[in-house]
Amino acid sequence: MKKTLTLALAVLIMSTFVAAQGDSMWSYSRQGTKSFFLELGGNGLGLTLNYEKFLTNRFGFRLGGLFVPIGEKPTFIGTLMGTTVWGNGKWCMEAGLGVTLMTGGFMDVATDDTTASVFVPTGTFGVRYQPRPKGILVRLSFTPMVFPSAFLPWVGLSIGYSF
Repeated sequence: MKKTLTLALAVLIMSTFVAAQGDSMWSYSRQGTKSFFLELGGNGLGLTLNYEKFLTNRFGFRLGGLFVPIGEKPTFIGTLMGTTVWGNGKWCMEAGLGVTLMTGGFMDVATDDTTASVFVPTGTFGVRYQPRPKGILVRLSFTPMVFPSAFLPWVGLSIGYSF
């Protein structure tokens, strides 16, 4: 009986250590994590380069942009967003709100005035795959935009690297 009790106690203690190691393997703090990623579609409508930094484990900010010549008009699209995530593992949900600045050639689509700039409210809701705080990052998001005269439901796919 004493050997059985000792064996059961040893298994219980070892399983606690194994569970603790498993938890630390799949959950980590994002605080201070920085990322660069390319987003196709998304809040910048085309292919944008983005920088993201998490200020806490759940909240970060992101700055992205695209500069392309369209005809004779210089065109710039820039996005500034606040982002929050739910989940501590390699898969998590992500949501954010922000604004996209559009100037130049894209203004033909957004407004009748091709010389103006417009701030377009935008959002993000999607899923994020990031197995470690440092390494590959993949995002798939619904990214609607609210233009002065229209609502644009849009999607984005991102791939990048966190450090």
